[in-house]
Amino acid sequence: QKSQIKHYKQLLHMRTKSLIDHHRRLKYLEKKNKESEQILLEIRRDNDTLLQRIDQFILTYDNISTELNNKKCDEIFPQINTNLKRRKLD
Repeated sequence: QKSQIKHYKQLLHMRTKSLIDHHRRLKYLEKKNKESEQILLEIRRDNDTLLQRIDQFILTYDNISTELNNKKCDEIFPQINTNLKRRKLD
C-alpha cells in the first residue's frame, strides 16, 4: 500500500508539473497572440495610409494630365483655326 501511495504521489506530481507547464505555455501563446494582433493593426494602419497616398497621387497625376491636355488643346486649336482660315483664303 505504501508503494501504491508513493506511485500515486509521483503521478500527481507529474500531472501537476504538466499542468503548470501547459499553463505557462498558454500564457506565453496568449502574449504572443496579443503582440501579433498589435503588429497586424499597425500593418493595417500603414496600409491604409499608403492607399490614401496612392489615391492622392493618382488624383494629382490625373489633374496634371488634364491640365496638360487642356493647355495642348488651347495651343493647338488656335493653330488649327489659323490654318483653316488660311485655306479658306487660298
